[in-house]
Amino acid sequence: MESIKIVSLEQALALIAEIDPRDLIFWIGAGIDRRAPTCLPLGDDLRSEFLKFSIGNTLSELIDDEWKRTYEQLAILLSKRVWLSESQRLETIIDCIQEFEDNLLVKDSSVIKGLSCFEDVEPNHNHFVLAHYLLKGASVVTTNYENCMQKAYARITKNHQALSISYEDPASSVYVFCDKCYSSGEVHYIHGIASEPKKIGISLSSIKKGLGEEFPKWFNEWVREGKTIVYLGYSGSDSQTLLH
Repeated sequence: MESIKIVSLEQALALIAEIDPRDLIFWIGAGIDRRAPTCLPLGDDLRSEFLKFSIGNTLSELIDDEWKRTYEQLAILLSKRVWLSESQRLETIIDCIQEFEDNLLVKDSSVIKGLSCFEDVEPNHNHFVLAHYLLKGASVVTTNYENCMQKAYARITKNHQALSISYEDPASSVYVFCDKCYSSGEVHYIHGIASEPKKIGISLSSIKKGLGEEFPKWFNEWVREGKTIVYLGYSGSDSQTLLH
């Protein structure tokens, strides 16, 4: 990777069109799933819903207000940018919920298992565009956990080809899907998949564990080979999104 370029959408499309798909890595975030008919929530919306489902509207609003006051007071005291999110991190909220649920004596209900419904959503135009690139040899790294890439890929190949798991490491929540009958690219789920909601790696404790042994090796190999990494579905407003 020789450099990082910040360009307009039109410039980005023109640049991507000139690159061999086999040299492309699309790194995608929650914004890709926002478009209809997928309509999945963005990170902060999901954080808010988890809080409400876990402790109710009144307490969740109280926590949000207290956090906001603390943030504003720190900003005044330090007279500069505060390296603290303006709202609680989704990862921290999920970590607290998981710890609570793991210590329940009766485990007949779970807020975290609600993420399994992400398996039922339909792919949108974004997923079909990425699936076409995947068929041409590009690869996808996703921090999302729905299975829209698999659905879109099956539909553009008219179900003659399918993506299946070629690598899995539940301990680090990394799963890789590929077409074992065709030399297409791969889809790397680095935060887990909706079919395994208890192992989804977006809790604080799981992120601290890193991405396992294999994925960092693959990433370093992409860099050495000069692959072009295109980030999609990120607002750029979260300074910590891609740091880990």
